[in-house]
Amino acid sequence: MTVAASEFLDAIQRSRVVRPDALSSALESFTDVDSADPELLARHLVEHKVLTRYQARELLQGRYRRLQLEHFIIRDILGVGGMGTVFRAFDPKRNEDVALKVLSERFKHDAGMRARFRLEARAGLRLNHPHIVRTYELGVTDDVFGEVDYTTMEAFPGIALHELVGIVGKLPVGIACDIACQAANALEFVHQQGLVHRDVKPDNVLIDNSGTAKVIDFGLALIDEAARDEEFSLAMIFGHDCLGTPDYIPPEQANDSLSADARSDVYGLGSTLYVALTGKRPFVGASPREIIAAHKTQPVPNPKDRVPDLPDELASVVQRMMAKSPYDRFGSMVEVQEALQPFAGRQPLKFDFEKLTRIRMQTAIKTGRLSMRRMSTVARLSSAARLSASTTRSTDAERKTQAPTKSVNAPSASASPNSWTPQRRESASSEAEELLSQLSISDAQAAASGAMLRLPDGSLFHLAKASLVIGRGHGADLVLSDARLSSRHCRLFFDGKLWQVVDLDSKNGLAVNGERVVDAPLYQGDRITLGDDVTLRMDWSHGPRRRNHRRLWTVIGLVAMAVAGAVFWVLR
Repeated sequence: MTVAASEFLDAIQRSRVVRPDALSSALESFTDVDSADPELLARHLVEHKVLTRYQARELLQGRYRRLQLEHFIIRDILGVGGMGTVFRAFDPKRNEDVALKVLSERFKHDAGMRARFRLEARAGLRLNHPHIVRTYELGVTDDVFGEVDYTTMEAFPGIALHELVGIVGKLPVGIACDIACQAANALEFVHQQGLVHRDVKPDNVLIDNSGTAKVIDFGLALIDEAARDEEFSLAMIFGHDCLGTPDYIPPEQANDSLSADARSDVYGLGSTLYVALTGKRPFVGASPREIIAAHKTQPVPNPKDRVPDLPDELASVVQRMMAKSPYDRFGSMVEVQEALQPFAGRQPLKFDFEKLTRIRMQTAIKTGRLSMRRMSTVARLSSAARLSASTTRSTDAERKTQAPTKSVNAPSASASPNSWTPQRRESASSEAEELLSQLSISDAQAAASGAMLRLPDGSLFHLAKASLVIGRGHGADLVLSDARLSSRHCRLFFDGKLWQVVDLDSKNGLAVNGERVVDAPLYQGDRITLGDDVTLRMDWSHGPRRRNHRRLWTVIGLVAMAVAGAVFWVLR
């Protein structure tokens, strides 16, 4: 509920995010501030750059305590998801904005998650390089958030490579190779410091408007033999019994995470470059285990099979980087840079970072990953496969039928003649919002359908909402206590005639009547299996029954998946 104007102003003063003189100066044009519309006041203060949009929204709800952590003044959210929250915050000690990463409070007693968080910060503190996002400090605070682990990093205004590819598809060769060269330069420095990244992937490469790329996320870094205890804690996070992200994991690391060396990062960078050049993942599978098995056993893919006009020499470089045996790969990142440099070409990249962060936050709110009541318990800039439901899932054409595409402008600034402005491929998310808003199905209509789910214990759950989420997280509408489920595993929604189920990029997948699906309509008696063996049954006595033909993929199903998944086509 929005507070009154006087309460809004009181919240601003209590928050201490604005100097009193700056506030007074900005409000001079209001004759009767106390009786003014608080939302107009907020808009005015945002326009005068006294408050950020995020601060104004929090203060309008009276949540002034959430705008400070220790001495940091929180200004915006940069990333949200399942592991923590990354804020843009002002650090008065440094007199500059920093990226403040806060571990979710629900993990404060989780040894594995805390180990990963500490490991990332400890590795980052050792690395000072122009193509690595700097880490400034690691701390623990006992504040209004409770005991909270946090780390501060350089506030780098970059778009993640997976976001960029998700918007535009495959990148121009020069840009893709230049990004890879910069990442290789960073990773060579990492290796010289005695570290191995072990999670090189598009999610962990950021690019700013100038075309500068920086590597992030050392949460799985192999530091030294003393890390074996933390290695065990990290292993507890992963359901596929190895450390890394299935889509990009080198075969030797999948067998033994402690055996990873610099050549393992060469493989990860090769897989990342494959995605940048083709817009597709190198291997696909119905589960993380299948994808990992493909990395171990299937032939190295030739990117020319997807992009025939790629230079033969470049395709050979990518394939050598992804060789099954470390001995057949480039021996160092220096060699990788030398091989890629002839194809690389730096270009400025025009996009609006502020708009990008707003889209990220709006996406998180829509998908339920950002709870406005529990800001401190959400977030994500993680690369561990079981930490993020979207890590091992792709939304490319290999996983589902795409809606017709057309090019539209991505979130961008005005382009200059010598810069490259990403042109967004329609991901169906805009169509999704339009179609779902046209449906206008109420909870009452959904409840009137009479549909229920029979749970594993035999009890019945009435589908009384037009859209609901099933998972093991407390924010789900139907909470199932099974560690193999994702916090937000799948969504059910009613389109006025049928109930639909949509996989929310869960870590262990979804099946209907034994067949793996991403989205599907539901009929009386259908079996919905979450993960491997959590089975629900559709109990809809007055509903339609499934005919004996192949499952019909529906446009509405695709639309719902796009809305539930992300604003972008995310390759994770």
